[in-house]
Amino acid sequence: MHRIAVGGMSEVFRAQMPQAAGDDRAVVIKRLLNRLLGDPEYREMFDEESRLGLLIDSPNVVEVLDRGEDDGVPFLVLEYVFGVDLWQLGRWLVRNRRRLDVPLAVYIATEILAGVEAVHAVRDTEGNPLLAVHRDVSPSNVFLSVHGDVKLGDLGIARPLVRQNQRPIGRRSMRAKGKLGYLAPEQVAGATVDQRADIFAAAVVAVELLMGQPLFTGGTELAILLAIRDCDLSRFDRAALGLPRGLVSALRQALDPDPEERTASAKALREQLLPFAIGAQERLRDDLGAFVTEVIDSGEAATGTYDRTSLAATIEKSDPSIDPVVAELITPAIGPERGKRPVTPDPLAVGPSYVIDVAGTRHGPMPYAEVVRGIVQGRFGPAALVVKDEDTPLPLTARRELARHLPPSSRTPTQQESARLAATSESFALSTSFGMLHVLARAFIERETGLYLCEHGEVRKEVYVADGQPVYVTSNQASELLGEYLVATGVIDRPELDLALAVLPRFEGRLGDTLIGLGLVEPLLLVRHIANKVRDQLLSVFAWDGGTISFYRDAAAPESSFNLGLESWSILEDGAALRVDRGLSKQFLDAARERGVEKVSGRTDLPIVPSRFAAVLYALAQPCTLEELERHAGEAPRAHRALVVLAALGAVRVRRSPET
Repeated sequence: MHRIAVGGMSEVFRAQMPQAAGDDRAVVIKRLLNRLLGDPEYREMFDEESRLGLLIDSPNVVEVLDRGEDDGVPFLVLEYVFGVDLWQLGRWLVRNRRRLDVPLAVYIATEILAGVEAVHAVRDTEGNPLLAVHRDVSPSNVFLSVHGDVKLGDLGIARPLVRQNQRPIGRRSMRAKGKLGYLAPEQVAGATVDQRADIFAAAVVAVELLMGQPLFTGGTELAILLAIRDCDLSRFDRAALGLPRGLVSALRQALDPDPEERTASAKALREQLLPFAIGAQERLRDDLGAFVTEVIDSGEAATGTYDRTSLAATIEKSDPSIDPVVAELITPAIGPERGKRPVTPDPLAVGPSYVIDVAGTRHGPMPYAEVVRGIVQGRFGPAALVVKDEDTPLPLTARRELARHLPPSSRTPTQQESARLAATSESFALSTSFGMLHVLARAFIERETGLYLCEHGEVRKEVYVADGQPVYVTSNQASELLGEYLVATGVIDRPELDLALAVLPRFEGRLGDTLIGLGLVEPLLLVRHIANKVRDQLLSVFAWDGGTISFYRDAAAPESSFNLGLESWSILEDGAALRVDRGLSKQFLDAARERGVEKVSGRTDLPIVPSRFAAVLYALAQPCTLEELERHAGEAPRAHRALVVLAALGAVRVRRSPET
């Protein structure tokens, strides 16, 4: 027995299993790493893989032959697949400028789906369905043999649905499960995950087989996750012009961002794809086997031997490596264990220094982080001159790593003209019963696109909407910077932020990419925290009891913006709850309690109202008292939230005269 691969969770050995008759059988021994034996989470994942594997019997799933312990170390005995994985085949095809024809690509996809179907159909020993979710359907987990077999492997992070959502979410358990490019939008958003996430992932693999290139791409891991969250299928749309229409339609449905609209099962998707695997199955199987043999014979295996290539992906992948450019800076700062440093880095010692000239007054030298704070707070504007490390003075807008932190309204080319910004489309006062709630509700109804510039005292926020949906928010409050937010929420600590800010220019001023590159935050965790931060920035405006909002129609959010990915009903409801809780809608609710509420007749421009609000409208078929609405809703806060949202939309109002 000799070790052929090691990763973040397990080590893998090739071995020979004695047979009762005939030659010994080549197998794979997978063992949990010694350093993880005392970790309950990893131990449970390993045990779950063995339990599920022994229950699955499918030619399209890598077989778990046995399980046991060796001196307290759990191990699995797995079927050995003589061949390569799908990731390696894809890489070989690209290197050699080869493409799979449509029937063979679809054949591989249907075989993968057969494996997914087997995982989804697994039952316990008493025959009860486990509703298992694989959660890592990706090319490196699909194994191809020289005989043309297609087998889905690595059940290490698969979990029965009946248990997977019961685990408390901790700092580490928010790690990205599955390869980033194959996560479903609901996984990126942190929503409940079920078997439909595997269908999405399998469809991504199928599309990539047909295109010969990745579906979701980006310069960084963060960009890939955002492309998935927004379900950007533009690459597939371009490739689809040369594919059968029915095939494209089936795959697009399987890639629907809404799980409720997505293809319901792996079996259903497989049946939709099978007609496009034209030709005898045995011929396609032979063609695939010939490809695999050619890859092996070429000697172009990613790791030099097909043993390691075809088996390494059965283990949990290691943590992302640290960017080598900053490795020398990180090593003395982080020390042997994350969060335990012998020293705190001096930002000026390890990063660039800046001198800022504002109308003849010089500020600095100062580190990058301090300059960013000054830009966000409005102390350093576009006209400021910047000297970096005693270099030639340049306008702040010419320093790319700094210019990205200017308020979008001052740096976006279409918004730099003062005449355009001066031509405010509309202005709103926020000292009413509805405040920002009324402004956003109106934008929602009229499907506005543009910039809402919100100002209250020294606080300035820019809220961009597109087609009535909020898409981006900026703030001039230092406490609302991403780094400060992550420190406040305990995602990183202050020394980690200082380190990231010190080397930020090496990542073109992108803090998210810096944190990921340094290995300080998992990409998936970061996406969710950024979304929460931007959402909180927007909701805070709903709590304002004064200030003004100016609207600049058709002003577009900057290309580098982080799209909220929110839907307006959710924001309106949360904003209403905030105003109700803080007593900002008390005047309206008191009037409703005194005089009753009625539905506004003749409104035909409202968007489709969700059921939770439609129930209130239904109750108002006839005017009623606030107490009656509270009883109908089951609880007063729910009735108040719905009523405030509907009033802001202009769908209901306080009765014009008291009941008699």
